[in-house]
Amino acid sequence: AALYLQDRCIFKIEPCVPNPDLDFTDALLCDHRRVEDTIRESQTLCDRSPREDARVIVRDLTDNTALLPWNVKDPLADSASKHLIELCHDEVKSCVGTYDELNFKDIAFCHDNTIKQEITANQREGCTRHVIHDATMLVREKEIADNGDAPIYVWRDKNEDTPDAAEYLNADCGASIEACSQVDELDFANIR
Repeated sequence: AALYLQDRCIFKIEPCVPNPDLDFTDALLCDHRRVEDTIRESQTLCDRSPREDARVIVRDLTDNTALLPWNVKDPLADSASKHLIELCHDEVKSCVGTYDELNFKDIAFCHDNTIKQEITANQREGCTRHVIHDATMLVREKEIADNGDAPIYVWRDKNEDTPDAAEYLNADCGASIEACSQVDELDFANIR
């Protein structure tokens, strides 16, 4: 009887978020805490725990017949949090309009700090996202625009399997920066 009731409950339970409508566009970061916060802020139909509601939301988004666990230790196993974090990465938008708004041509020099200053200068007013998180989102958006798909970037780490936004930005800056003068404009005649 208990299994019968549990199965009926899984099919009948509705998410507290209408139409499971979660907006990750302005998420500060895509992680467990921010996913839970977004669910909590979007709940209008009830006040279920965000972790439990995530399981129902993912069931409806994926047309799954079972409720996935909130989180599992196995990185290859599916979970509600993993699905929603991936959804967040797909929907989040950088506070910089487009990557093309960055001006590496006239930047003082290509270094993490000057690149971060360039990104901060181009973030829309009121953006509270940390510049390194916005940089990772901006690089991913550019890669998706150029190639149709992109991995999830980190700012910088020592894991060669993880793409680093800092390396990407430094390489692009180095390829884009222009000299303030040309060699033939320099006067070497009076050098001692």
